[in-house]
Amino acid sequence: MDLKQRIRAWTWHRQGLDGSASGSSASEVLRTRGWMRTVGGANPYLGLWARARLTRSEVDAELATGSIQEVPSARGCTYVMSHCDCALGLVAGQGIRPDVGMAERYLGFSSEDRRLLEIDILNALTLGALDPKGLREALGEKIRHFGPEGKKRGLTTSLSIGLGSLQAEGKIRRIPTNGRLDQERYAYAMWDPSPWTEPRPTLLDYATAYWLWAGPASVKQFKTFSGLAMRDIQPLVAELELKPCGPDSDLLLLPQDRAAFEQIEAKTEPQVHFVGSLDGILHLRGDLNLLLDQEDLGRSGISPAKSASSLSEVSSHLILDRGRLIGMWEFDPDEGEIVLDLWAPRSDALDSAQQEAATMIRDHLGDARSFSLDTPASRRPRIDAMRRGART
Repeated sequence: MDLKQRIRAWTWHRQGLDGSASGSSASEVLRTRGWMRTVGGANPYLGLWARARLTRSEVDAELATGSIQEVPSARGCTYVMSHCDCALGLVAGQGIRPDVGMAERYLGFSSEDRRLLEIDILNALTLGALDPKGLREALGEKIRHFGPEGKKRGLTTSLSIGLGSLQAEGKIRRIPTNGRLDQERYAYAMWDPSPWTEPRPTLLDYATAYWLWAGPASVKQFKTFSGLAMRDIQPLVAELELKPCGPDSDLLLLPQDRAAFEQIEAKTEPQVHFVGSLDGILHLRGDLNLLLDQEDLGRSGISPAKSASSLSEVSSHLILDRGRLIGMWEFDPDEGEIVLDLWAPRSDALDSAQQEAATMIRDHLGDARSFSLDTPASRRPRIDAMRRGART
């Protein structure tokens, strides 16, 4: 096995796509296999289904009890994570609030203005959760309207600044209004009990978790994922004593993973999964090249990273077999079926995985959006192009 194959086999196992996460709860999967990006699409449901065969109702039940939660975290982006990791998730997002600086610098909304608004929001939420409309009604003129200058900068009112700051501080949390992760309509409630634990997690805990989930990974890949400055990352890397996974490789491993990494064996039988375009197997490292065989580089709908420090982009969801990307897929809700752009030979494992994924989506999700604004109409050109390829 060459180094690329070994990394694939290791990642396949560490991500739980080899069956090792079977029987786990959503909270356990997210804690041990990595947080999952939420953008109002189906990615968390697809990822939890692939790893532990969890249905939407099972995931939503954990969301309702607070066992899993959506938290603004790395790079200011929202992830669904175990309640055990909420404090760590907040630490990962500390200091990444460009809207705060922008409002203060260009819109005259000072730190004192923000502090007073936060107090008003907390007072409004003392009687129960409110959605943005309810908060606007409760706060009235206490919310600052920024006018044309704010609109130009993507900030129409101060409400989003106050809500973002209070979430980042662990004082309030967002609750999906319909109890589902594949949408972006929220109410906000007091975060009680507080997610903060003592001792508080540190950036070292964050870096450790990242390399447990994503390793082997480079320092640049962690920088891209985390949004941290290199001056903050370098001491963490030194303290973790990360080592290259192979000769002349910039992909690093935790010392405790070295022996198991060297002994990992690739699965000999196909293991096919249909996952989202933001699945952790790609999103954590952002290196599409590791998932692709050489002959597959440059295919339509794929933009391999020019460097390991840039997140790769894909236009559709991923079909994976033992760590290799073998095709792309979309769900056609009009026909209730999955349409493929496949560049590997079909197999019984692929046919079975396709049928099971389509049934899960029809019965539990209704659709498989990539993000909140993704609609059947917007993805119709991709679906039609896949159908014309006659690789369904």
